[in-house]
Amino acid sequence: KSTLVKVLTGVYHKTNGQINFDGKTIEPTTPLASQKMGISTVYQEVNLCPNLSVAENLYIGREPLTKIGTVNRKEMNKRAATLMKELDLDVDVTRNLEEYSLALQQMIAIARAVDMDCKVLILDEPTRGIDVGAKYNIYCLVNKMVASGKSVIMISSEMPELLGMCDRIYVMNEGKMLAELDAKTATQESIMSYIIRSTVK
Repeated sequence: KSTLVKVLTGVYHKTNGQINFDGKTIEPTTPLASQKMGISTVYQEVNLCPNLSVAENLYIGREPLTKIGTVNRKEMNKRAATLMKELDLDVDVTRNLEEYSLALQQMIAIARAVDMDCKVLILDEPTRGIDVGAKYNIYCLVNKMVASGKSVIMISSEMPELLGMCDRIYVMNEGKMLAELDAKTATQESIMSYIIRSTVK
């Protein structure tokens, strides 16, 4: 799964096959190129800067500037606060990221992807190590994205999570696609049966 994500986001270059996205074949060469195409990723390990403010993390590399070319912190904080309000996140954007829980940091990473106007968001184990209440908040945020017309690829080893959140489930093992299942009719047993058969072979 990690290799697949890195191919889709331009970290690795594929050695075979093709990637079709938004009606055309694409060849992401770098993570930045992938983002410009509309593909964003939130990794299992939050890859933001804990010693910077929430606003700085949200807009790092794309900060609003003043007329003389310096960072417009007032405008940046205003945009960040508006984004947090739109996503129902109770966050003081001027505080450092490290002052917030892992769950909130994960949601801020998702919010950054939302604000970059992605078409597809890849979430790699977004709720691992997070308590039940925080998981619910992440699920609500993901559902809000889907309702706004974005597509979400959720990678998870927690089958109840996949069955509850997804429309389609793809089962992979040792780099091979084993099955495409309708989440409405799939069960934990049916998912595991593909993995067991693949492992036995």
